[in-house]
Amino acid sequence: MSVSYARLCFQYVGAVALNKGLVGLSDYSEQALADAQTMSLGRRITVVDDGSPNPAAFTPQTAKAVLKDGRVMTADIYSPYGSPAAPMGRAEQLDKFNACLRFGFGAERTDVAHEIIERINRLETLDDTSQLSRLAAGKD
Repeated sequence: MSVSYARLCFQYVGAVALNKGLVGLSDYSEQALADAQTMSLGRRITVVDDGSPNPAAFTPQTAKAVLKDGRVMTADIYSPYGSPAAPMGRAEQLDKFNACLRFGFGAERTDVAHEIIERINRLETLDDTSQLSRLAAGKD
């Protein structure tokens, strides 16, 4: 499956989340997309259209799991984590930022991370915000 398809495929994303507890950029690598355990679990996930006329609506959602012993677990989601109604905390924002930077550079870059964060913290005083994209590209 392609990365573009996997990003929007709840059978894949749901299986990764169930297996690992979260979904990250490395879960879209060629190796991850071919993981037999993830694919097997994904085939057991069914997505049911709720009839909403808005194809871009993310909420409300209901997740239902039928366990091997027959019990049914249900969770209703009204505000996805990271949305304005359920924002990420500062520590989680920084963790996600650092994970994205590490993925992009292929290595830990605390020097670049520190510089970008420092400049973002004083964004309103920067003369030229393009320095942020140069830093992120490793060119500043």
